[in-house]
Amino acid sequence: MAWHLLESNSQILSGPLYFKIDSSASPRLDQSPSDTPAVSALTWNPEEGEIDTEPLSIDASPLAERVADWLRKALDKPEVWKHPDFPLAPEGTPFQRRVWKALLDHTPTRGTLTYGALAKAAGTAPRAVGQAMRRNPIPLLIPCHRVVAANGLGGYQGRSNSAFKRAMLGL
Repeated sequence: MAWHLLESNSQILSGPLYFKIDSSASPRLDQSPSDTPAVSALTWNPEEGEIDTEPLSIDASPLAERVADWLRKALDKPEVWKHPDFPLAPEGTPFQRRVWKALLDHTPTRGTLTYGALAKAAGTAPRAVGQAMRRNPIPLLIPCHRVVAANGLGGYQGRSNSAFKRAMLGL
């Protein structure tokens, strides 16, 4: 398990962005074997001590290069979100993982999905979907920013009307 650093110069997100690749993390959302390396966490501009960047990987594995390339493209043209083409293994409860998988399965390449529509797809309630989105350990990759309220933008990572969410949606 190692954290990887990507320096972002995007207008949307500038500064350090860290993602973790792990071979022994939670089950994969794509049903790939559990020993397959997968992205298990993502954060940017972390507070001092928020993450343990030791070991911080300097050597880029093929997977790390694919993830970094995907993130650069996503931040360059956020309005055109594409499904990651690499394994994802976010840590979460079985319920959270079910909601995140439903989001990946139902997110349009362009546009958004309401909390209600995602709740229906996941077989749960909109408020519960919001809680699962708040706990998403790999935002951007699991596009919680594309889930909106029926009558407006809704929150992002537990905050209301985030400027970051607006920017990622091209608003």
